[in-house]
Order: sequence, then C-alpha cells, then structure tokens
Amino acid sequence: MFLNKHSIEQLNLGDNSLGNNEKNMLYLGDALKINKSIEILNLSWNKLSNNDKNLLYLSESLKINCSIREFNLEGNDLGINEKNMVYLSEVLKLNNSIQRLKLKWNKTW
Repeated sequence: MFLNKHSIEQLNLGDNSLGNNEKNMLYLGDALKINKSIEILNLSWNKLSNNDKNLLYLSESLKINCSIREFNLEGNDLGINEKNMVYLSEVLKLNNSIQRLKLKWNKTW
C-alpha cells in the first residue's frame, strides 16, 4: 500500500473487513507512520478484533504520527481483548493530537 505523503487529509476505510488479514493492518500501519497529512481516519466496522496484532500495528504507527485529529473505531469489538484497550491507551498517552475518538459498538465480554 502506498500513500503519497502530501495528498490525503481524510482516509475512510470503514466497513472493509481489514481485520480479517493481518497484513492489511501491517501495511496500513507502515503507511501511517510516514504520512503526516491524514487528519481524519475512519476504520469503523473492520473486524479489527479478529487478530491480536491488528491494533498493535495501528497503535505503533499512531504513536509516531501525531497528525490524526479524528479517529473512528466504531463497531470493531475492541473490548473483547484486553490488549486492545492497552494499545489504545498507550496511543492516547503519547499522541495528544487526537481530538475525537469514536468507540461506539465495541462489545466487551
């Protein structure tokens, strides 16, 4: 996956089942580490809880990329795995650019 460093302010990948394949999140994480133009990131309804490493890859990139202001993770059932909440809290500790975080429809078991 290649994203031009200066071209995208909003990336909407909602409802694409990206979480079904670990490589999807690895590639997206790598791209987000270097792309500083994205301010709005929508990853809602992507089954990110399907793999323990999905949110890890994403959180590692968001610790580096502080351009994201709005982050939508609705409908990913992130509460099923305690690690997901740890990864997300680490991002929020280090990245103070996030102004809006959407977490509706994330089941906890």
